[in-house]
Amino acid sequence: MADKLKNDGNAALSAGNYTEAIRCYTEAIKLSPLKEYYSNRSLAYLKLGKFNDALADGEQCVKLDANWGKGYQRKGAALQSLNRYKDAFETLKKGLELEPGNTQMKASCSEVEKLAQWEESQHKKEEAAKKQLAELQKLFEGDPLGQCRLMPEVKDLVDDVGFVKKISEIQNDPTKLQHYIATDEQVRMFVSVAAQYQHLSKLTDKERAELYLKQEEARMRAEKLEEEERDRRRKEEKARKEEEERKKKLEEESKLTIEQRKARDLKEEGNNFFKKKDFEKALELYQQASERDPTNIVYYNNIAAALLELKNYDKCIEVATKAIEIGRENRASFEFIARAMQRLGSAYLKKEDYPTAITHFRSSLTEHRDKDTLNLLLKAQKLLEDKEKREYINPELSAKAKDEGNDFFKKGQFAQAVDRYSEAIKRDPGNYVLYTNRATALTKLGAFGDALKDCDKCIELNPKFIKAYLKKGNVYFVTKQYQKCLDVYGVALEIEPDNAEIQEAMNKAIDQISRGQDKESVKRNLENSPELQAILRDPMMQQVLQAIKNKEPLEGYLKDPKILQNLEELMKAGVIGTGRVPSGDV
Repeated sequence: MADKLKNDGNAALSAGNYTEAIRCYTEAIKLSPLKEYYSNRSLAYLKLGKFNDALADGEQCVKLDANWGKGYQRKGAALQSLNRYKDAFETLKKGLELEPGNTQMKASCSEVEKLAQWEESQHKKEEAAKKQLAELQKLFEGDPLGQCRLMPEVKDLVDDVGFVKKISEIQNDPTKLQHYIATDEQVRMFVSVAAQYQHLSKLTDKERAELYLKQEEARMRAEKLEEEERDRRRKEEKARKEEEERKKKLEEESKLTIEQRKARDLKEEGNNFFKKKDFEKALELYQQASERDPTNIVYYNNIAAALLELKNYDKCIEVATKAIEIGRENRASFEFIARAMQRLGSAYLKKEDYPTAITHFRSSLTEHRDKDTLNLLLKAQKLLEDKEKREYINPELSAKAKDEGNDFFKKGQFAQAVDRYSEAIKRDPGNYVLYTNRATALTKLGAFGDALKDCDKCIELNPKFIKAYLKKGNVYFVTKQYQKCLDVYGVALEIEPDNAEIQEAMNKAIDQISRGQDKESVKRNLENSPELQAILRDPMMQQVLQAIKNKEPLEGYLKDPKILQNLEELMKAGVIGTGRVPSGDV
């Protein structure tokens, strides 16, 4: 009975029904817990993606018979799938000691050894990178801007407000340094120069010269060695693959019947025509090949490929479906079955039946991971998403949803208004007016960030739509960000210089600034603005502010445009009361 269950499990495994195979093996184990049954169930678990269960069965195989090589092979395969490459290598290595002639295990062991070495090298690189990052973070301790002024290569960066802001962010949160090194050229330049100065400051002139020569010599040697190593590996890999291919062909050739050899020759002739894009002739030869060797899935896959190129999609679907059936019946490799499923998906993709195409591409990837199939799956998913969005667009229903949103807005039901405006946007995403409607409702709800995003989207769709600038400026006004409010209105005035509504809104913002702000608002502005912090740290500006505090004459300072601009920024932020310069208090 147990043996019959094992055979049933083997049949289910070959058919790709892994769940049924596991069930059969489990029942067999209950009757007779043999290592072979655990081995087979481990493989089924592996195919199903249940790697921990596969590992457990592999370990049980070893436990039942520590001298059975296949047990180690199963355990090693599970460990590899769990990305435990070092453990997998040690396991497979032990299995090879028991079965040194097992070519499949030997190949797996070689592959895993390389992965384990790579994993170890990556770990060392990560540790080195962490150590290096910790050293670089020390460059931002103390006064990094002061150091920057003393380095000719980067001293001009101190005058860049954006750079000053980044330095401040890094000082407040050192973990941001890695992000800025990877994405920001200014920070990268500062770090590079500062690190060199830090190192060179500890050397004598002679040591610096010797260091430079050594570095150049080492660099040139390393480049030469790397190139030689790459060349050697390329040659070895090429020779290895050629030898494997040669042996494989000889082995396959010895097993072929006369008819199978003729079929193979017809297929190769068809491939030549396929490469020349003579798909009709290629199709004819592939069909002749399949007639001589009707149980070989490869020829049906080739026929499906030719039909796909000839745009005969329905016939392609028919042949690819048959290819899968023949592949299952004759225990073809998972790769060939996956290729047939890919042909099915491609045909449905061409027919614009995206859901069915997606189903077949996913099935193909389950059988065999392939980059081209994955790209086709992503393409089908994107096309389906775009199609659904296009089909959902309906300007009439959009207008209805907008009217419903307006009704809710008038009743003061702003959350419901946002919901209807959102529906209107989905139905007509190119209607820029809808974004300002939703922005107004979001502002009422206090969702200022989302309101600003809607204003920006509206401006993106129609940069001359003044209402969007008014709405955006109003968000800044409500949140007491008057400087940003003025910036937005300034852009709007460039579009419509005589617009009375914009001028009135700008006067309100200016009036708020002129009244000054409470201490808490000023403190908040300073804490949130590295630009203002940089202005206040500037030695020259400190002299100016002291002069203001002491009610000293400022005429000499105000001749400098940069000082005048900095004073205006401080006034906008409320740090200096408007109307109090040059004789007011700081």
